[in-house]
Amino acid sequence: MKIKLIIVLALAVLLLGCTTTKDDSSILSDFNKLKTEYAVSNGYNTDPGQMAAYINDLSLLRAEGSFSSARLLDAEIESSKGFYYLIKANDYFYEINYETFGCNSSKVKSSREYLEAKSFAKLSYSHLQAAVDLVASLSAGELANLRKQQLEIVKEYSSFAQELVSYLENDC
Repeated sequence: MKIKLIIVLALAVLLLGCTTTKDDSSILSDFNKLKTEYAVSNGYNTDPGQMAAYINDLSLLRAEGSFSSARLLDAEIESSKGFYYLIKANDYFYEINYETFGCNSSKVKSSREYLEAKSFAKLSYSHLQAAVDLVASLSAGELANLRKQQLEIVKEYSSFAQELVSYLENDC
């Protein structure tokens, strides 16, 4: 029994030793490179494919970081996801054929475009609300690594997403 316990403990120590984290300065450097590579230093990229790739790369970078860098990256990931879903909602919203059927028709409300626009708008709002909370919890030093006025930007996008959801659910 003792031998099994020693073997399990030895394996646990070895496995824990295999996880590595980068230091915060390396993470911030890589983060800044990603923002430059995906052209999101001052705003968000409106290409959904580029935003999806950016979010994926951010998630990979987050996995390499420490707890302190994770807070910053979580805020950026949620902000980026919210914007990505807002782009998708907007794209589907403009594909809805209102002229032929009218806004409140069952054809419109059951169309793929309407359902996707509504779904993506709700996802956007959810992620942007999470982003507002995360960005608001960051210190001034952490905020310096994000866009200027990041909290206000995220709040504006969140408001727009909420208005789109409301329009699709109530007005249309």
